[in-house]
Amino acid sequence: MKITKQDSVPLAPKRNMSLRANVIWTFGGTVIYAMAQWAMLASISKLGTPFMVGQFALGLAISAPVYMFTNMQLRIIQATDAKGDFSFPDYFGMRLLASAAGFAFVIVLVVAYRAPQETRLVVIAIGLAKCFEAVSDAIYGLCQKYERMKFISISLSLKGLGSAAALVLVLRLTHSIVLGSCAVAAWWLLLLLTVDLYWASQLVQLEPLHPRKWLPQFDWKTLSRLLKHAFPMGIQTMLASLAVSIPRLVVNHDLGTAMLGKFAAMAYFIVAGQTVITAVGNSVQAPLSRCWHSSLPVFPRLLFKFGAFAFCVGMAATALAAVAGRPILSAFYSPQYAAYQGVFVLLMFASAFYYISSILSGGVAIVRMFWTYTLLYSTVPAVALLAAWLLVPRIGLMGAAVSTLVLCIASAAVPAAVILIGYRRQQRARPHSLQACEAVEAS
Repeated sequence: MKITKQDSVPLAPKRNMSLRANVIWTFGGTVIYAMAQWAMLASISKLGTPFMVGQFALGLAISAPVYMFTNMQLRIIQATDAKGDFSFPDYFGMRLLASAAGFAFVIVLVVAYRAPQETRLVVIAIGLAKCFEAVSDAIYGLCQKYERMKFISISLSLKGLGSAAALVLVLRLTHSIVLGSCAVAAWWLLLLLTVDLYWASQLVQLEPLHPRKWLPQFDWKTLSRLLKHAFPMGIQTMLASLAVSIPRLVVNHDLGTAMLGKFAAMAYFIVAGQTVITAVGNSVQAPLSRCWHSSLPVFPRLLFKFGAFAFCVGMAATALAAVAGRPILSAFYSPQYAAYQGVFVLLMFASAFYYISSILSGGVAIVRMFWTYTLLYSTVPAVALLAAWLLVPRIGLMGAAVSTLVLCIASAAVPAAVILIGYRRQQRARPHSLQACEAVEAS
């Protein structure tokens, strides 16, 4: 068979860093970023009020499902695009259009949502920040594809530290959560226009399609083909974000914004463990994708190892919450949060299944069974809503924690089933020999 220039796509980047080095770099960047995000919530709770924490959390709860949909998991699809079906300008152009549409929809939701004007302005500011973050994520996908996790780490570190500093400074000077949220959005825009676009201009030289071209491309036939490919993952990620937000929205409706602030602050500890999972998951997606195409038997063993590691991280967090939950909540927030240690422990237990689902979602992107995943996952928000509707009015924040546990278990079970179906189908279609990815498994 004649191999054209377009077909001769390298499966491995040139001079790529080792898996261990990529995990270390990703872990460092995500830890700094998560700690900075954590510091923002803690700063609001200390410099402001629980109501202000609730406003900030409400902004995240409203904007997150929107951008989860418009992002369509394009970063994972881009990173696992081992065949080079689309170029970076295609992904970049799609992300710009999708992010602009997402911000427009956030504004529509804010107009329709009955809330005080200050709360609406906070939601708009956070929605704008998330818009800039979504555009940067397209560049992170390029870095991840060529296993340059160091670039993502530097960008995330600057983004987290700068946004936390900007928020604290503005809160101290103005005591306004609206202006503080605007400061976060302004800092993320500055990093996008400087650091992130610089990485894109450097890494695009490795692209086999349209080399050295990093500006967005708006070829409508190509974009429509990419949209058709990624659209089901947009639905799935929106459903996933909605499922996570449902217990919080029910808490806000039944118990009030102040109680939502307390629940959101405790639930944010899940993000601390997620930094470890993100470091591992993002670093192994490209190697796992190559295993899927060249050494199928290695794929399930690696995926199982990473899933087991994710579960252990969640159980370690659960043990820590059970032993030292009260002093941890008092130290990071205030003594009034320590009264909810039981809720905290249950949330940490739910995190173990949440981390597994995070690893397995990356596996689904490699298997490429997007519509099957989306259709099965559509049951998860309904389960979360039923659990929250039944439990929150009766047992308060503990009911919200139980409903979070239920949805996390369901979120892990669905991708596991999809990957199993896809793996058996791939086995029947094309048997593989164990050869190409033994080095990856050993590392």
